[in-house]
Amino acid sequence: MGALVVAVAASGQPVTFVSQDRFVSASASVPGDSDSDSETATGFGPFVASVSATASASGRQADASASQDSQLSASALSTDGDAAGSYQGGAVFFPEYVGNSWVDVTFDVNEAVRWESFGEVFVDTFGTSDASNASVRLDGPGGVVFHWFVHDDTPPLISFSEMGILDPGQYRLRCNATADSGLSQLPIDSSAYFRLDLLLTPVNPPPVPVMGSAARVLLALLVAGAGAWRLARRR
Repeated sequence: MGALVVAVAASGQPVTFVSQDRFVSASASVPGDSDSDSETATGFGPFVASVSATASASGRQADASASQDSQLSASALSTDGDAAGSYQGGAVFFPEYVGNSWVDVTFDVNEAVRWESFGEVFVDTFGTSDASNASVRLDGPGGVVFHWFVHDDTPPLISFSEMGILDPGQYRLRCNATADSGLSQLPIDSSAYFRLDLLLTPVNPPPVPVMGSAARVLLALLVAGAGAWRLARRR
């Protein structure tokens, strides 16, 4: 399972969310049977979903699944997502399964923020084509900020850790985990997930309020008055 976090300071709104597209889907088919299921986030509230599909006929079976748990608010976005699929049975002309967990978030950076990212993308396949993949990508006004991608023809796991500055502008963050049978005709299985922690902090945080001279004089008078009152009570 993966994790993605976009954390922003509550004060000053350095980052505001513009749009989101989050969903999970699963479909499976073999000659003689098919099945599918999907769920989509309808707004910026919490999105917790898990779907699965199974198709079975004549001793052949294809399965697919996907899940996601994500929350989006003015201060943070977090999500877990993964996908898996398998086919068991004799050779057949293109059995099919597809599982997909998808996050697509657009946000505005209103003032320069410092970002740090930590995470990994992973794919595990057996007997399948390069259709299964996992990816995390952030694009901004200047182009690609970072992009990590794996499929079954690359190392199955890539871990990463980066940091930098995001200048004011609009950014788009996309993460997906896709398990896809591709064009295989033999028993196959695959799984994919992403994990990302993306932390955003204002480069110039709001200054700490400093007490003015008039306020300092008033405070001194209050302290002096309190001291005189205590002394009078002792007498």
